[in-house]
Amino acid sequence: MTRVMVWNIDKFDIHKINQLSFSENPAFGLSEWEVSTGIFGYIIDNLSLTLPDGNRIFPDIFVVIEVSTEFNANNLTPGLLDTGLGGEGCLYLLEGLREASGNPSWMLVPPLQTGAFDSVAVFYDSSTLSFAGPRVWPGAQGPAVDPNQIPAPTTAAYPNMFDGALPNRQVPVGLPNAGAQENICAANPVFHMKAGTLDAGQEIAFNRQRTPYQVTFGEIDGDGTVVRILNFFIVHSPANTNDATQFISTMAEIEEISSTPAINEVKAVLGDFNLNLTDYDEAQTPPILVQTQAYEPLTDLGYVMALTSPTPVPFDPRNKATFNGYTGYLATHLKPLKKATYRYVGTIADYYPCFGITGSSQSSAKNYSLDNILARYGTTAAGPMGEVSIMNGTVPQPYDVVPAPLYNPPEGFYSWPMQMAAPEYQAPPAQITKTNKNANNTPLPALDVLRQWNNYGRIFTTSDHMALIATI
Repeated sequence: MTRVMVWNIDKFDIHKINQLSFSENPAFGLSEWEVSTGIFGYIIDNLSLTLPDGNRIFPDIFVVIEVSTEFNANNLTPGLLDTGLGGEGCLYLLEGLREASGNPSWMLVPPLQTGAFDSVAVFYDSSTLSFAGPRVWPGAQGPAVDPNQIPAPTTAAYPNMFDGALPNRQVPVGLPNAGAQENICAANPVFHMKAGTLDAGQEIAFNRQRTPYQVTFGEIDGDGTVVRILNFFIVHSPANTNDATQFISTMAEIEEISSTPAINEVKAVLGDFNLNLTDYDEAQTPPILVQTQAYEPLTDLGYVMALTSPTPVPFDPRNKATFNGYTGYLATHLKPLKKATYRYVGTIADYYPCFGITGSSQSSAKNYSLDNILARYGTTAAGPMGEVSIMNGTVPQPYDVVPAPLYNPPEGFYSWPMQMAAPEYQAPPAQITKTNKNANNTPLPALDVLRQWNNYGRIFTTSDHMALIATI
């Protein structure tokens, strides 16, 4: 089994995690270098997971979405190599990951452009995984090419900055590019209409939208034999609900995603879907979960969601479906620093984990659970997906301080170092009352303490998304 973590890290590049400037950051009174090293430490902390038995582990695959490609802002050709500040940041993080884990086998799939400002970085533990493309690298800036094209493409090394990012070994039998060297394999940002459609086999034009991003791995045993094939399709949907819904429908029309997995293959669609999981149509009785329906083109194919809406839908005839008690469990998106606050809790389980940090700058009600992982298994590829956790830096997991509401919300599986430095913020209050005091009638800690750098400040400055991890 493979542990996969996916994280939209806002505008990720070298300056995010290693800003060589001692000018003052006005928000926190720290130098820009101190801010960047604090962000770097927070990312590494999130990668250090603790199992229930106390053993410390790292994920097997770590996906970073929203790597910056501003140097290619005017070139929409998918598959170009990110050799700018985004690529530099990925290589710096690779070295940090190797050092923190004590594992020099961590590798990086060189990040390729998916949109005007975005590329995707995929880090993986090469002691248990072999990268197989499915594309190959032609040299220079690319773009990545199809190894099956006629005539066969010429392959070449990635630019020197990526020396050592991929291992110099043969891709095992049973995978795409078998027999080729792993360090000339490349991710795939080009997709085709599925069989049986009018335009079957035609390349899909995503225009100014970010393309999906395919990486193929083989799980390998101690002899280097492939045990399972992993095909991951990483998405960063448009930030408009209607466009995001259409984008997911398009995913289900892609041959590479929709075709039946091989018997030992796992396919997963993962990333930032920009669809709030429990958005509902208030005009309907009982309410219709609009965004859950948006995933149906994929779930109808057999994909199963890591995060799901409560079933049956919690229904209040006065307020329709409020989902009180569930938002905190499902939240993957954060409010800006100035909007972070405590929220009133009506019952002991409402809005756990209590801190008013879930939502966005536009809406706390409609934009709090935007990230997900969907997996589909071949007949001998094991499964189902499990050990799902949202890496929430404000409170420890599992979410078990208060009794869980009905319908089994995800309480989390892993734990990791506490990120809130102030003692009064190191555990969520069990309940908050209308008097703005804790359940034991003691005053709440000051909001300015919550928003300080060593508390919520560093968490939000790292990203407005939380990481999501699952065992596939």
